[in-house]
Amino acid sequence: MDNESISEKKSKIPDDFFYIVKVNMDISGCKLNFKISDRDLLQLISCDDCMVKSICFDYKGGRKSVLECIISTKDLLKTYAFITYELKLLIIKTLLLIKNVKDLSIDDNISCAIENEKEAVERDIPIIPYSEKYLELVVEPANIKENEFTYIMKSFIKNYYRFDDSLFWMYVSYSVIGKSNVKNKFDFISQYSILWTAFNAFYSKIYPDKRDREAVEAIAKEEYVKEYFSCILKSPDKCKLLKEFCGETVVLRKDNNVSKKLEESMEKMDYDGIALNAVLCLYAIRNAVVHGYAKKESKLCRDAFEILNPLIKLSIINKVK
Repeated sequence: MDNESISEKKSKIPDDFFYIVKVNMDISGCKLNFKISDRDLLQLISCDDCMVKSICFDYKGGRKSVLECIISTKDLLKTYAFITYELKLLIIKTLLLIKNVKDLSIDDNISCAIENEKEAVERDIPIIPYSEKYLELVVEPANIKENEFTYIMKSFIKNYYRFDDSLFWMYVSYSVIGKSNVKNKFDFISQYSILWTAFNAFYSKIYPDKRDREAVEAIAKEEYVKEYFSCILKSPDKCKLLKEFCGETVVLRKDNNVSKKLEESMEKMDYDGIALNAVLCLYAIRNAVVHGYAKKESKLCRDAFEILNPLIKLSIINKVK
């Protein structure tokens, strides 16, 4: 269902009708058995499109408790996003700060049921079932040909152990989603953080005497890196990734706004500047995530991953030829 058809259906919702959504989340590691009676707190948890009517916790024994939340809304898609990206996070952050909590997990398989679905059907009001497809990116499997596989293996086999650490961390990064067919924004944050560890392992081998910032800048001056970003500029889809960086304020201490410098370099078609400032944007996003002050940077992790991932492969292949 595309956004336009969803919007058309939304406009049919009568003024006197609100969807009543019942949410269940499985929580491991905590014994929770109470109902939140503070109405002011429920109001604080709510947002413009989602009115939280009640939150109850039911202890099921062992390490398992279940959260049950009732939400009143006119916009199901916004509510599903609110549940996954705001309500779930708020529950996690609250529990993390409670003294006796030592381990914690909330199941990703959240249950959402529309309590008044029968009434909606009778009144011809559209129903959009809860689905992860609205919140996550479907991951297509890589289609690998024999000649590509053979070429990479032959190029790499003589220098295998030199970049063993990088490949290990690349694999860890790729393994974040396990057997799932989708990625959400939290997966991209984890993947990018770990992928940078792979990049760190690479440039530490190439520039063992340089600090992180110096090594990153040195890599940006490599001809194959400049050519890589030149190719990105020629691809409309890939170029959008760099433009996403330009649309945000990505900063480093010494250079302040490196995203602005990237934008200026792209306007001038300064390929040296594009390579340098694009790599520094990747570095700044890494710093923000690793040091725990990321806000907008966490949203850029998906784009950063898409740029850094091929760059690491290209860098390793370039050095093992």
